[in-house]
Amino acid sequence: MEKYRRNALAGEVGEVCNSTKHRTNGGTKTKAISDYELMEELADCFIYMELIIEKHGHDIGTFAGVIQDKINKNKERMQERKKVYNGTRWEDAQRSP
Repeated sequence: MEKYRRNALAGEVGEVCNSTKHRTNGGTKTKAISDYELMEELADCFIYMELIIEKHGHDIGTFAGVIQDKINKNKERMQERKKVYNGTRWEDAQRSP
């Protein structure tokens, strides 16, 4: 049953991608997608994510904590990248043999 949820999640993510493509006049057809319609597609993704999370014995509160941890890790990583590419370490890397 879970594989179907994962496949359904993948399908919903595809619908989000398709919706955003149409919103930016991409693809072969231009279709007006409202903010609400886009949010509905994102809600579908969230629903399948919630089902998968619950299947593994966790709840949304736990998942919210994991999301916050991941956001913090990504911020730290991006700050480190800025130091590498914009700071002295990048310059040092350019000078090394």
